[in-house]
This record gives sequence, structure tokens and C-alpha cells, in this order.
Amino acid sequence: MLHNTKRIFTVAILTICLSLVFFGCAQTTTDTNPTIDVTTPYTYTSVWPDNEYTETIFPPEGATVVSVRDFSSSGRYEIHLTDIARDAADAYVQQLIDSGFASVADSKNDVSAGVLLQKGNTTLSIAYSGENLTLLITLAGETGTEQ
Repeated sequence: MLHNTKRIFTVAILTICLSLVFFGCAQTTTDTNPTIDVTTPYTYTSVWPDNEYTETIFPPEGATVVSVRDFSSSGRYEIHLTDIARDAADAYVQQLIDSGFASVADSKNDVSAGVLLQKGNTTLSIAYSGENLTLLITLAGETGTEQ
């Protein structure tokens, strides 16, 4: 269990870093732009969330939801999954692209990968490493910024 917690923490940090890098490039900083409160608690669940953030995406086949974090006050929602092999994660990203998402940026190496996808007002930051995958979903109209 401790090993999985370390993986989840690593993927969460990677997701936040990717989000800050990618979203920071597209937005100007003002006092009115909300930021992610990293102290927001995790909600541990095994159920795929059904909300406005997940309307345009679907869960990866075979993966298990571990936790979610609701950053809706800043227009974002985070989902942590496990039990997904690297090939399956790559296939999931391709399925999202096939469903209409466009790849905005990506970075991959032997250990981890990060991908930024966009479709309409939904931006999806995906980070995966080992058997863990994290999704950070951002809705453009919810953050007070246009994409």
C-alpha cells in the first residue's frame, strides 16, 4: 500500500508540474485568476466520477479509480487511477485523440509520460508512470480565462 501511495504522490506532483507549465504558458497572471489549492483533500473512491468535468471524457478500460480531488472553485478536477500498464495508458491517450481531442503538448521518457489534450472548452492534462495515471481536467469557462 505504501508503494502505491508513493506512486500516486509522484504522479500527482508530475500532473501539477505539467499543469503549471502548460497552463502558465497560455494564461496571463492577474489577481483574479484562481489557482489550485494543493491542500484540497483527496476523496478516496473506486467509482468513476460523473460530473461536468467528466462529460467529455471516458474512463480508461481496466484502470481502477483510487481518488479524486475537487478543485471546481478554480475550474479543475483531478482523478487518480491505478492498475493501468504503460501500453494501455498510451492506448487511452490515442482513444481520446480519436474521439476529438487534439494534442497540445507531450513529453515521454522510459519512466513517465505527460500529455496535454484539448477539445472545445475542456483541457485534459494526463500524467502516467508505472501503473498510475492522473487526469487533471480544466474547463475554460470555469477558470475565468479563455483558451
